[in-house]
Amino acid sequence: MSDRLHHASGTDAHTPSTVQTDTRLTMYVAEEAAYSKLNIRNSHPYWIVSCVVEGEVVTETAGIANTARAGDVMIHPPHIPFSEQSDTPGVHLWCAFQTEYAPGLELLRLYPLPLVIRFDDPVSFQSAFRRLLAAWTNGSSGFRDLRVTAGTYELLGLLLEQWEFLGRPLRAEEARTEQDRHTVVIRYMMDHYAEKLSRGRLAALIHLHPVYFDRIFLERFQVTPMQMLRDIRLRQSMKLLESTNETLHAIALACGLGDAPYFNRLFHKTLGQTPGEYREQIRQARGHYANGKEGEA
Repeated sequence: MSDRLHHASGTDAHTPSTVQTDTRLTMYVAEEAAYSKLNIRNSHPYWIVSCVVEGEVVTETAGIANTARAGDVMIHPPHIPFSEQSDTPGVHLWCAFQTEYAPGLELLRLYPLPLVIRFDDPVSFQSAFRRLLAAWTNGSSGFRDLRVTAGTYELLGLLLEQWEFLGRPLRAEEARTEQDRHTVVIRYMMDHYAEKLSRGRLAALIHLHPVYFDRIFLERFQVTPMQMLRDIRLRQSMKLLESTNETLHAIALACGLGDAPYFNRLFHKTLGQTPGEYREQIRQARGHYANGKEGEA
């Protein structure tokens, strides 16, 4: 994106965009586990996040061994055998879940966290984990599902922020699956949406013929690569409409959507309103409450 869009004249550069998520969460279990010794060898069809509160564990996934100490968080991907071993007592906070960012696209494949993450401030992560446990065990609450969902996404947010702080270290190649291979393409789209991206260029990232790439991508994600790229670009255009005063032409260029007329047609066809109507709707939503309160004073 151009510097001009970052520092648009007359625009608050810190104006936040709306929050729109399509993620779907399934939580299977969350608990605190104390042990005198540990000898786990297993494989599960869901993600496991295990926080070491006390003790030291040697964990191995796909032949890759790591030592996880107090303050570390272990991440076990689905369908890949792993082990955890310790000859000394310890305490873990752990949960098992699935979360989809889009159909067929798991959130922790889109952001390939390493198998072990060290937290500089483990207390904050453990406190959030205990809030999740409290929500999970509170069966009498009529809002348990909502509280568990909020707690899980708080944990994931802390994990991803720490991953960002550490420089985005990648999960080892041996601990990736075929699904991770295609996720590389989606990450590339998200990082290069402003550029001219062809189906052939995307297919080349994972060394596939464009026709075959198109077919298997559609089978896995229920959309073609170019349809997903279009959706990524539109999402970015919505953020710029919300947070800048830039022209439609400038936003179209910044998002890889050609010129203003094409951007306008595509936006209206996909979202049922023009970019200008969407921008005005957001402005009215932000100003309505404050203006109403001022009128009552």
